[in-house]
Amino acid sequence: MIIGFRCCVRFANRRDSAGCAELRVGEYAERLDEGEQQQFAAMTFDLGADFGLYVAFRGTDGTLVGWKEDFNMAVRCPVPSQESAYRYADSILDRTERFLSAKKSPDIMIGGHSKGGNMAVYAAMQITQSDIEATNERAQRLGLLPALGGSVPGRNCRISRIFSHDGPGMSQVMVHSRAYQAIAARIDKTVPESSIIGMLLQSQIKPTFVKADAISILQHMGSSWQVTQSGEFEQASELTGGAQLIGKTIDGWFDRVSQEQRERAINQIYDIFAAAGYGNIADLVAHWTDSLPKIVAAARGTDVQTRELIKDVFKAIPASAAKVAVGELRNDKEGDA
Repeated sequence: MIIGFRCCVRFANRRDSAGCAELRVGEYAERLDEGEQQQFAAMTFDLGADFGLYVAFRGTDGTLVGWKEDFNMAVRCPVPSQESAYRYADSILDRTERFLSAKKSPDIMIGGHSKGGNMAVYAAMQITQSDIEATNERAQRLGLLPALGGSVPGRNCRISRIFSHDGPGMSQVMVHSRAYQAIAARIDKTVPESSIIGMLLQSQIKPTFVKADAISILQHMGSSWQVTQSGEFEQASELTGGAQLIGKTIDGWFDRVSQEQRERAINQIYDIFAAAGYGNIADLVAHWTDSLPKIVAAARGTDVQTRELIKDVFKAIPASAAKVAVGELRNDKEGDA
């Protein structure tokens, strides 16, 4: 959410005006549901006639449910927040059509940080998919063959840009879909130079690497990203070597551990931490003398098969790292030969 707001401030300041004072913010929506394992929030910024609207989706907050939904994204699609993001963006498009009798409906930018960036891409994809289905139905009624590629006419054309700030990607099937390909040129993906979260799953979009003053995964926090005097992100040339190694290790881990194993392990680990009775990670850590014994008891209370599964899942991480290291060493030797 902070990143989305910064973009709005930057765009507004490019106008020779009072800048932030003219921004209007509204359409706030929030949903936290432990049963559905959903943590969602969104709001819309009115940037004026020159820039249109900016729909910002919140990333992961400090709740256990929020983190659980993040992990669920590694094993299923859609998760509840992705569907909520689609419905929210779709509603904004509907209700701003020819807004206030304007001759032209305002353009809409969609974006977010972390999970919010992924939700922005998903929302744009689903709106585009709806346009594809409508176009195919129209072609069928006219006895024509449906288009197989290229741009897609319809409401998605009002989405001018899609911002994903260190947001994870999508499954390989989704990034090869026509809906994704139709919006790919409008996706603006930025990641810090030590990005881990933003390089998960598939993207096909070459990201802009941003310099940050934090270490490793802590660069995921947007407050560490460096900004130039002109308000642009200060760019780095590529990912750091450490981030590249971690990325390859995680990719290898995904190959070694089946989707069913990942899902079972995620559910069990969540249940173990939820047994402490704290819905927020900060509260869980602050009351560690109370929460830790409950977590340990819950872990000991799992059956043997579950403990072995979790152990096998985590053992696959160093195995993947070793495989990557051996591969890098072999490539270096072949390069020297």
